[in-house]
Amino acid sequence: MTSASLLQPDRYRKASTVVVHESGEPLLDVEAAGLLAVPVYHLNGWSESERLYARRGVVERLLHLEHTVLRPLGVRWLVWDAWRSRATQCAIYQHYWREMSAHHPELTPTQLHERVQDFVTLPVRTDYAPPHTTGGAVDLGLWDVERDVCVELGADFDEFTPRAALRAFDAPGTDEQIRRWRQVMFEALDAAGFSHDENEYFHKDFGNQRWAAARAEHTARYGEVVHVRQENTGPRAVFAAQRSRTEHRAWVAGLAQALDLSHPAHLAAPPLQRPTSLAQRWLRA
Repeated sequence: MTSASLLQPDRYRKASTVVVHESGEPLLDVEAAGLLAVPVYHLNGWSESERLYARRGVVERLLHLEHTVLRPLGVRWLVWDAWRSRATQCAIYQHYWREMSAHHPELTPTQLHERVQDFVTLPVRTDYAPPHTTGGAVDLGLWDVERDVCVELGADFDEFTPRAALRAFDAPGTDEQIRRWRQVMFEALDAAGFSHDENEYFHKDFGNQRWAAARAEHTARYGEVVHVRQENTGPRAVFAAQRSRTEHRAWVAGLAQALDLSHPAHLAAPPLQRPTSLAQRWLRA
């Protein structure tokens, strides 16, 4: 896989310097728009909403690719996650901090932050909108329409292991079928303008600061979405751009106080239900 749209290791430094010109583009209910969605974080108790939302431009691109590229191959997109609030981001960060500290008690707090942020953005930054909070980031898998199962892609969603890396199955001798499906995803999404994450084959960005940094865009079009409320006419978003900078910083500071990482290093993280198992039950219910 080769592309200029890969997010490099210093992604956070570069992305945080990108200026956001909020477009005000609305968010759509992913499932109502016609995509398969499994609200993993809701099912695991980390998010109150069982609906997944993404920017209209993201949803429209995914639908186009599904009809033109995936359907002829007998598969569909499976959306694991899209927009998420900072509160949900906090819950995810806490979980993986605890999991990492349980497996690596020798790491200092600073080292733990660095390791966790390889996969999960620190939720209390004010210079940079965590990608999923913009509605421009999606986590994707594939669904086999005929067999009614998840397509095997070598690593489960949010499996933060070397197998989840974008290029983990590029080398000769690795599973050819997994390599083929990952290549299908990469090429289709790359051509549609998405950017990719080296550590997570399933994570894709469009329109946000990470996307702009990866694709050498001068500005980002999607800033942070603070809140989404479902109404009769569809989802209604509250954009960070509608607040003053002082107000937004104070709000994030309040979340920082709730991000309690002062737990015993040996405390084991609660087990998660495997996303593929959740998908089988959710989509067949």
